[in-house]
Amino acid sequence: MIRIPISSDRVDVARLAVSPVFGEPVAATGRTACPMELEDGPFLLCVANTYPHKNVDGMIRAFGHLHQRIEHRLVLVGGARRGDVAVQAALGELPAAARDRVVRIARLDLAELVDLYQRCAAFVFPSLYEGFGLPILEAMLAGAPVVAADIPTVHEVGGAQVACCDTRDAQALAETVWDVLQRTPEQRQHQRQEGLTHARQFSWAETARMTRQSFERV
Repeated sequence: MIRIPISSDRVDVARLAVSPVFGEPVAATGRTACPMELEDGPFLLCVANTYPHKNVDGMIRAFGHLHQRIEHRLVLVGGARRGDVAVQAALGELPAAARDRVVRIARLDLAELVDLYQRCAAFVFPSLYEGFGLPILEAMLAGAPVVAADIPTVHEVGGAQVACCDTRDAQALAETVWDVLQRTPEQRQHQRQEGLTHARQFSWAETARMTRQSFERV
């Protein structure tokens, strides 16, 4: 880590954004939605390449604590990276009945990804640190409830709409996901609307405006 001694009044923050397509019904795009065996039955979604800090193995261990209480599958979207050894080890620790309910997908097109975000029972983002956390906004714009790490980046991006916990603790992560799944339909709809309202505050037009404003100030 490099530390640069600079006054905070010389730092401008231009927040990122995501495509509005995540909030549009997949049918409206004219593209084919996810063709896999995920058309029926509830599932949890985690989108991350398996770098160590993404903590995908922690999500798998949390699923190990949950699988007997829920009927959901765990869908992991992302390529194998330096942390995949830990992911394979975590999968090996699961009972066979739970391991059979884990679906790994290396790559999706945009319409397929949007489809999964919109249909998942909850989106779980267990990453231990992030530069920004775009998947959180993607999920919120798609109307998915979000569970994520209790870290500053998540609070900045997701605000009060994200259920946060210590994702290094698989049991704590499992309990937080369980709490989210126990919400009533009314609570889920309210959370969805709050999440949409929050996510729509982020736009590329605003990013461009803030960046230009910073350049002009310099």
